[in-house]
Amino acid sequence: MKSLLTIFLLGLALAGCTTLTAPVPATLPSDLTSYFWPNKDTSFNYIASTGSGHAITLTSGGAIYDKDLGTDSTVLLNVSLGNAQVNISGLSAADLLGLDASLSIVSDTAPNFGSNPLALSSIASIGKTLYASSGNNIYQYYPHGDSLHAVWQAPFSGIRLIAGRASNLYAFQIGGNGIAIKQKGANWTASVPAPGNINCFTPGDEFGHDHVHFWIATGPRLYRYSQSGWAPVGFVFSAPITAMDEVFDDDNLLVGLSNGALFNVHSDGHRDSLGMLPPPITAIENGFVGTSNGLFTFYGPSLTPVRNGAITALLGSGGGGVFAGLSNDSVFWYFNNAQIDFGTPASVPVSQFSDTGLTPPLFALAGSQLYEHQKDNSWVLRGQGTPTASKWTPGTFTMLKDVPDWRAAYVEDFSSNDIRGYAYWASVVLGTQGSANIQLDGLAYNDVIAVQYTPMINGVVENISAPTYLIYYQRGRGPIRIERTEAGVKTITRLVQ
Repeated sequence: MKSLLTIFLLGLALAGCTTLTAPVPATLPSDLTSYFWPNKDTSFNYIASTGSGHAITLTSGGAIYDKDLGTDSTVLLNVSLGNAQVNISGLSAADLLGLDASLSIVSDTAPNFGSNPLALSSIASIGKTLYASSGNNIYQYYPHGDSLHAVWQAPFSGIRLIAGRASNLYAFQIGGNGIAIKQKGANWTASVPAPGNINCFTPGDEFGHDHVHFWIATGPRLYRYSQSGWAPVGFVFSAPITAMDEVFDDDNLLVGLSNGALFNVHSDGHRDSLGMLPPPITAIENGFVGTSNGLFTFYGPSLTPVRNGAITALLGSGGGGVFAGLSNDSVFWYFNNAQIDFGTPASVPVSQFSDTGLTPPLFALAGSQLYEHQKDNSWVLRGQGTPTASKWTPGTFTMLKDVPDWRAAYVEDFSSNDIRGYAYWASVVLGTQGSANIQLDGLAYNDVIAVQYTPMINGVVENISAPTYLIYYQRGRGPIRIERTEAGVKTITRLVQ
């Protein structure tokens, strides 16, 4: 068992704005679960001392919709009742409690090392969402729980994913003719089959001059797919196409061959020879060309060498830069004539990169496993299973229970390579001798209890890296005041009357 962050009773210091007026019974109130939000269709509004607000919409089926009034974003929480307790799942940094973004609620901090990690074949992202493929299945990666959730079963195997323009994501079949597309906010759909077996694929610009959706290569033959359907482009090349990328305007294409020849193919089908490079050409991205012996850039009339070494993967970055993987397993970033080392993800070369735009943003696929780059230039192994066979499976937070003290949740901190395990424990700090009538912020409430949720590690309170909560509940109404304290900073969120 890893080190646990445990929640325990610290005691309740009633502030000057809080006064008790009720007589003191001898035991806990009956049915503490009735102090949670009611199980019916209704809504509540909350405002925080920071000025932010949340609109809570409840449904009788146990679903809670938490809308951040500042960002206009909504998260879904699910509540389950049973064994005289209230459990809630889906908590994150975006909801009313505001759990740290680095913390994920899990079923146990002891990882399941008996799980079998998926052998991944490809990765790509739409915006901040990362996808991966394994066999004929496509998965979405969830940082909370560090697991891969199956989202679509393709009608073909051998999937490689690639991000396109206009927030599109493509899946194509290496050595086959299958193609599928996912547009942002839509489901995966199979596209028109390719006219031959695909060995190379790159997205086009469907809003460009020729409305090219994507390009494919079947050996030495180049095709493009547009609003008019499939069409061969120019004459057959002298060797198989191994890399291509639409990097110029007007639907022009950089095409690299297995023999090292590089061409610029124009929209009308004619081509310009750009020279010979060390064969084969392995990748083309953002005006950069990777080869078996060096990275070259093409921004002008000639090719300029950037760095020696066999290039295994490229990913263009904002501002005209590129991430590159080398056959010696290392990664570097070339930007504005500077080379920055990005460490070594694994003991095998990187085969593909993906950038989610988060912090840290860069993922790499190496040896069929997913790695995430960290600020300290290290890499962390990610996505070690599915929700039912993961090293850490998602868990729930027990908000209320018919006992004075209980373990509320386990959490994991995935923010660094040193993954830490915690636990939240809850204690009834107002109501151990019956509920009370109370004044909070000058408002009177009756039949109230308060529960404190405190993080600990190795028996010691953790008050820097995880928040402590003190929540006041009113029977039949739910939370009326939430005090969140972390690193000495307290935020008070109260129910709007």
